[in-house]
Amino acid sequence: GVIFARFKPFDERLKAGQSATRVIGNLFGSLQSIKEAFIIALPPPPIRGVGNAGGFKLQIQERNSADMRQILALAYEIAGKANKTPGLMGVFTTFSASSPQFFLAIDRDKARILNVPIPNIFETLSINLGTAYVNDFNAFGRVYQVRAQAD
Repeated sequence: GVIFARFKPFDERLKAGQSATRVIGNLFGSLQSIKEAFIIALPPPPIRGVGNAGGFKLQIQERNSADMRQILALAYEIAGKANKTPGLMGVFTTFSASSPQFFLAIDRDKARILNVPIPNIFETLSINLGTAYVNDFNAFGRVYQVRAQAD
């Protein structure tokens, strides 16, 4: 889910430590104690209507058969150092050493030879790995989505 919070107007936040950056930093630190959730606090955009969480993307490439836990430790170390760098805040990693990650290469030529439409392959994968939207239906004055999902 998403929560949007409004700051009090700046002229009402007269005490030291009540800048948007400080409030978000404190909030981010407090929310990290909730281990069951991945929570990130973002500042309001400097210009209304323009995004504020673009920034940059960094990828770590493993070249020496390192253990996934070592890579995770390195990712946390890099994010920690980046968050101490002036001008950067909210740097984080979504990498998880405990979640399996797979790369699937679809042999499109073979699929065509077998007359299997490529979209059908991806739809089947979607249903088996997550969900696929089927349709909507109305009941009790509400609209519900129907989604297919494999067990």
